[in-house]
Amino acid sequence: MRKFKKLMTLLLCASTLSASAGMFSACGGGGSGEISVMMLVNDGSDIWYEEKFEALEQELGVTIDYVGYAFQDYDNQLRLAMQDRVPDVFYIRPNQIKNFVADGLLADLTGYIAENVDSSALLDNFNDAFRYDGTDVGGSEGQIYAVNGGYSYQGLAYNKILIDGCREAIHDVGLSAPDELQEGETYTWDEFALLLDTINGMPVGGANGEDPIGAMDMPTGNMLLQMMMNFGANILDTSTGTVNIDTPQVQACLDYLVEAQNDRGSNGIGYISSDNTFTQWKGNLLAFYTASGSWEMEKYGEYEEIESGTLQDVNVDFMPWPTETGNYADTRALVGGAGYAVYSGSENLELAMQVATYFMTPDILDEMCYEGMALPMTKELAEGAYLTDDKFHPDNKQFLLDVISGEIGEVSPLNNCYSVEWYDNFANNIDAVWNGSTSAADYIKEVAPRMQELYDMYNKNVR
Repeated sequence: MRKFKKLMTLLLCASTLSASAGMFSACGGGGSGEISVMMLVNDGSDIWYEEKFEALEQELGVTIDYVGYAFQDYDNQLRLAMQDRVPDVFYIRPNQIKNFVADGLLADLTGYIAENVDSSALLDNFNDAFRYDGTDVGGSEGQIYAVNGGYSYQGLAYNKILIDGCREAIHDVGLSAPDELQEGETYTWDEFALLLDTINGMPVGGANGEDPIGAMDMPTGNMLLQMMMNFGANILDTSTGTVNIDTPQVQACLDYLVEAQNDRGSNGIGYISSDNTFTQWKGNLLAFYTASGSWEMEKYGEYEEIESGTLQDVNVDFMPWPTETGNYADTRALVGGAGYAVYSGSENLELAMQVATYFMTPDILDEMCYEGMALPMTKELAEGAYLTDDKFHPDNKQFLLDVISGEIGEVSPLNNCYSVEWYDNFANNIDAVWNGSTSAADYIKEVAPRMQELYDMYNKNVR
């Protein structure tokens, strides 16, 4: 009998960096006629996956032992499972590929996909998300080590209701609102600073639409990385293994954030704040939020939520990051994703590959998009109904298509590292800059040598 085991908790909007695979034991997958599957899920997708695996059991005549875990539990549960028995099929992120391949855990799916799957209906770069050429993950060369289970983007979102309440004030300072930007343009960083300064503290938020709002949260982790990229920084040269953090572009980004944090408006906080920002965002009290992800698409339409007796209305959309030039073509965004990997030591290797590639079926991929679980992954949907059907959110759909197509989206340099401790050392200690203990220039000078040392220690000649 098939078993379902669930550990369901609230799916958080956060970014998890690469897990080390070196501790995993390679001790076998499911037995004959049984495939074990471990997935990352939220409340809605867990039920969807259960239904699909039940149907697939009937189609293939096998038992699929499926377990789903929420975001904050998944990595730890996968580690525990791999010390006992590696799942035949399991969820994986691009930033885990290098370690898992180095430890011999992943089956090469390239040949199976070429011989058994018609990819012509899928987006042109669909199979590239989990390619690995021995150096870089996510390019057009190399072997495929997981089935693309959905693109993702985590970036700059805004509350359309709050922006609408500030629209007249935005126009008064000579700016367009985010939803009024013309094709081919985005804000310059100077314009964006003026925008944030203008809306900060305006009494248009909360349940009653009269509370003062904050402008934006302080970007952290991958969001800080994207912001530095849009100041022109390239913090890692993967071809030489050189960390490029001591640059004018990085300092300009940090100085910009410090100035924005210290420029305090009528609500007593800087127009970029690090204080209780997720609570502000959920409470209709923050105009821009830098940790909203495309996996939350069901929330991007207008919705009502009762929380502590308070009625909240939020309508969310994405916008491109500002740039030095104000040209849309110059904006940069990190494209991520989720995939279904197959354990190389599975006792039912071909059957496990069949289960994983089931999720490459165009009808299944389109259904995931219609269910709000994924961005479009077939050409027909991306070029047609996704753009025209009001069912799909957010409104700025073309921007997300430009991200996942690679037109403005790119793979994170962190995906091409065995360890990201070098970047964590920078991002996790940067509060010293935000709280004024040190200047951006001094902080960069201090951490740059240590970042290079950590990169070399854990990424050069280690595998």
